[in-house]
Amino acid sequence: MNEDLPYYVDLLKKYVRSKAGVSALSPGDCRRIVLDVQKTTGKQVSETTLKRFFGFASRKYNFSRFTVNALCEYVGFNGWDAFIQALEGMSQEEITIQSTHWRNLRHKASVISDITLKTIRHRCGIPFELTIPRQFAETDFAHFIQSPYRLTAFIAPPGAGKSVLLAHLTEKFFNDPSSPYHNSIVWFVNAGIISSLGNYGFQLDDWFNEQMGLVGEVSFREYFQKHPEEVNGKVFLILDGFDEYIFNNGQLGKLFSNITDLICYNDNLSWMKLVIAVRSTTWMMLEEQLNSSEYLKRSWYPGLYFRKETHSNIPPLSNDEVGALLTQIEGRPVTVDRLPARLLSQLRSTFYMQLYYQLREKEKDFGYTRRHTAYELVSEFVLKKIYLTKRSTEKLVLINRFIRLSGEGQVEKNQLLQEIIRYPEAYEELISNGIWMEENRSDTMRHREVIRFVYDNLFEYFVAQDLIQRHQQQFSRSLFREVEREYGRSPLKLVLLQWIVRHAARSGEFAAIGELFRTGLSPAEKHQLLLFTGDLLSQERPAGQEQDIAQGHLMRISQLCPGALLLDFDVAVAGYEGALLSLAAFSSFPEDRSELYCVLALNALARLDKEKLLYYLRLLKQHAASEPLRLQYPISPLKCLQFLAGYYTQAGQPAEHEILSAIAHFIQQPPAQLRGKQMNGSQALSYRLALMVYVLVRPPAEVIRFIAAIRELHPYLFSHRDDTGISLFLLVELGQAYMRLKQYKNARRIHRHLQRRYALRGETYFTASQLIWMHLLDSLLLQHDGQFRKAEALRSKAWQLAGRAGLPLVKLYAGIWLVEGYKRQDDFEKVAHYMREMALLMKKPGFALEERLMDRLAEAS
Repeated sequence: MNEDLPYYVDLLKKYVRSKAGVSALSPGDCRRIVLDVQKTTGKQVSETTLKRFFGFASRKYNFSRFTVNALCEYVGFNGWDAFIQALEGMSQEEITIQSTHWRNLRHKASVISDITLKTIRHRCGIPFELTIPRQFAETDFAHFIQSPYRLTAFIAPPGAGKSVLLAHLTEKFFNDPSSPYHNSIVWFVNAGIISSLGNYGFQLDDWFNEQMGLVGEVSFREYFQKHPEEVNGKVFLILDGFDEYIFNNGQLGKLFSNITDLICYNDNLSWMKLVIAVRSTTWMMLEEQLNSSEYLKRSWYPGLYFRKETHSNIPPLSNDEVGALLTQIEGRPVTVDRLPARLLSQLRSTFYMQLYYQLREKEKDFGYTRRHTAYELVSEFVLKKIYLTKRSTEKLVLINRFIRLSGEGQVEKNQLLQEIIRYPEAYEELISNGIWMEENRSDTMRHREVIRFVYDNLFEYFVAQDLIQRHQQQFSRSLFREVEREYGRSPLKLVLLQWIVRHAARSGEFAAIGELFRTGLSPAEKHQLLLFTGDLLSQERPAGQEQDIAQGHLMRISQLCPGALLLDFDVAVAGYEGALLSLAAFSSFPEDRSELYCVLALNALARLDKEKLLYYLRLLKQHAASEPLRLQYPISPLKCLQFLAGYYTQAGQPAEHEILSAIAHFIQQPPAQLRGKQMNGSQALSYRLALMVYVLVRPPAEVIRFIAAIRELHPYLFSHRDDTGISLFLLVELGQAYMRLKQYKNARRIHRHLQRRYALRGETYFTASQLIWMHLLDSLLLQHDGQFRKAEALRSKAWQLAGRAGLPLVKLYAGIWLVEGYKRQDDFEKVAHYMREMALLMKKPGFALEERLMDRLAEAS
């Protein structure tokens, strides 16, 4: 035991004397100290033992472990071992004994700080244990502590997590016993309390004096100037909620003056520092007071992330911080790569993260992988911050006027001046609650103040609301045309359409969503809307037969926009399969589900996913017996898919299949009831699958006859000004058939038609699969004309596109044409390179690709 080591025993004596407030101890003081020890620790040390400890009586034995433990606990350590451990390795200069005043102040401050921390824990929108410390704040705060700066502020709009940030800093820098600032005096208080007291003439300097018990004596400042040896750390006044409960500018100015006066008056106390949390709008006003004093400007530490244009120094959450918070909330590891970009952008705001947690707790299926989650968060934000607040009607009048005036998400303040004067309280609340913000963009030439939304997604929400209201809640073609007219070239277009889809779905206007898909959207826009719709509907549940019928109209989407929506989908888009399955589950019509399962099976084949291919074929077979389904398709898509599955998964010569007879019968006797009618989604799907079969096993002349039969039934198929999807697929196959027959004139005619469409719409209007087959047809003609380099470039582009689109089977066919072209140029090095690449793709288990594609390669050569 180390109890009798003279060095540590002497130090313990000094700590006990300091705790007791006695510089020169006498035997008579031992009685009082014994009582104080018992009161503080609950342990009883005899007066005689204490006298022996201080040398007022002789001792024959070492002091007991109980005695030294009790005395160590009395002076604030967890026993003798903790006392030694705390002091070991410290130099004599580093070991200081806290004065009675410093210890008492620290104790009083810690009681107040603990209450503030507990209040923040209880008020936190996310359970505090799930929150995380901000790395930027720890770096900034550590620099501030060590620097000569006296004041710093954490500045951001409401909901930026300022209170939680301060709580984490307090716990790390001051409550952690291992922190070098553990002995500091920290008053962590709500600024509203001090402000209320300030209304009665209260001054911070007087408050410090009172806390030290120096009322009527020397001041706080004077005492520590006379006794600098008693300063055992730093003093921090941390004010949270600086403007949370104070809306009067005069009160805010008075409180800030109270704070700055304390800094100026105690300018020689470098160990006194002040920290405040304040909203951006409030800081704009306080900054004027700060800038009026050169000393205050020098004393303020703005932080590394301070941006003058936004009046903020709290950056959004980083990707790592978003991932860490979601991991805490979800209870499992989360990587931000899985988040839709729009949602990731929102969750960088701690307020949106709080809303996410609350909605996650309320709805089991709510999650971060869904596309519509970002829209639900905005809707919840508006509900809580505007619709359910006081003066909500007045706020909406201001917002609607803003939207009508705004061109790019901002409005000159003088344009809104009339409404601001009419509704001043509503305007102030929009500013103070973080809905709007003012920006002063004045220069030497003119004065200019603008108002904008703090979050762009709020602006988008209200633009969509304004559009819907102007069309009397009617989700009609006129609404969609206005979106196209006003925002056709803006990124805002797709966002507004998604808001409209959400409103339509929530209003039960499912037929309107189908109407939207009939408008002149690009395939990429249709794809994104389909994914969004499927995601959205996965949250909806049918409530009765009447709703089922309404939902059935939605499932007619594939008929309203044949080909472009479902048949030429870029399947690598995340969430594609889930979206189609959501649509299938949502519909009560077997015809809808069979179409969707056909598309899913076809794309499983394109991805060379045998397990999924067979799974969707089983689902299709369950529907095959239905009479309506047999009448739905001119040629059975199930039998086409069964043939294709067998062709690519089974070795050997493909057996004659009944589907080939069915296609031949269709060519000879096209169904009269379809003649002259517009092609619907079921027919388009049937033709595409049948043509894929025929191209594999029949000569090009037969392929041309099949396409001619389809055109006979649908004479306007190739002349329609919006011919995409199935018509483009048929044209490309027709052009390739003419090339194989060396009918170059006909092939060029098809090529010119496709090029006109390409020039009219641009590349973004076509899907990846459409572009791949168009590039391959172009390359055949270029090669025939001797333009080998251009042909090679297009084939290489098709190869890369197929890889990016997640279509390995299509990529293999593009590879065949690449290899064939390089053979003609005698470039056997590149032939070997692409053959190796193709060999890797052909090693998919369960597929007989090598045999099938080598035959095609020999045929191409």
